[in-house]
Amino acid sequence: MRAEFDHIVVGGGASGCVVAAELVARGDRKVLLIEGGHSHRHPLIDMPPGIFKLIAGNKYMTVHQTAPQDQLDGRVHDIPQGNVLGGGSSVNAQVYMRGRPSDYEAWDSALANNADAVLGSVTAHYHDSAPKWLVRADPMSKCWAPAGTRMNTGSTCNALVKRERLDKLEMYFNPELGRAGCDDADLFARLAHSGAVILMCPSARVSEDVPPSRADIEYLRRRALRVGQSYARIIKPYKSPLAVANFHIQALLRWLILWAIEPPMRLIRPDLSLRLRLVRWRNSGKLREFMGLHLIEMY
Repeated sequence: MRAEFDHIVVGGGASGCVVAAELVARGDRKVLLIEGGHSHRHPLIDMPPGIFKLIAGNKYMTVHQTAPQDQLDGRVHDIPQGNVLGGGSSVNAQVYMRGRPSDYEAWDSALANNADAVLGSVTAHYHDSAPKWLVRADPMSKCWAPAGTRMNTGSTCNALVKRERLDKLEMYFNPELGRAGCDDADLFARLAHSGAVILMCPSARVSEDVPPSRADIEYLRRRALRVGQSYARIIKPYKSPLAVANFHIQALLRWLILWAIEPPMRLIRPDLSLRLRLVRWRNSGKLREFMGLHLIEMY
């Protein structure tokens, strides 16, 4: 049996169902929705109190666990996820968790300053297998600038953006940059160049669990090279040729200085050595762009 569809939506969770419904509602389109879980037709799913029976363990829910949380004295939390058509929205008992007001005050303060986007900080949590010196170096946490700094690019790892600004400018991610992993930085750079105000708000924090595969020197090297090169590529259209030349000269000087002072630190302070290497690798990435080399693919 062969069937043809105009659209195929993989994943029948909450967002997948919404996407499929919107596509069907827009006209005469055939849409295939693929879900790996079970049918949502069950009496316990149709009634909110059914969550107390479902959460005990069944085929409609898959229970994941967090990494040990430092803020909770090392405790581990269960995170049940729907394994059913509709995803978590089918089994969430129509319950929501109210956030603490203080969690949102920093965002509100920044947006009150007519910001079009706000960038927060990221606190990384590493697996127990990660070397202690790497954890001290903390290469995956992010806080780019002091509070209130106006940014010329950014990242989607912790960001709040006014959607109407993007819609008005018809500004979207560039899929050609996706495998290099710098499509978000490109979007924020274009947004800033359009006149949008992007502010830094370090007190708006999120936590990120770092898998062992990313607490790895080779991964960190490739990531730093990509960050440096993508930044150099993104800002190039908005600078004069003289400013671009000066940018790359500074990158070369930093690389030479770090190449001279970093190696002796590897035995004395491996954590500091890694921080210096990350800066050197980012400047190497900037020089890669000057030489016209391709972006390193991260995904």
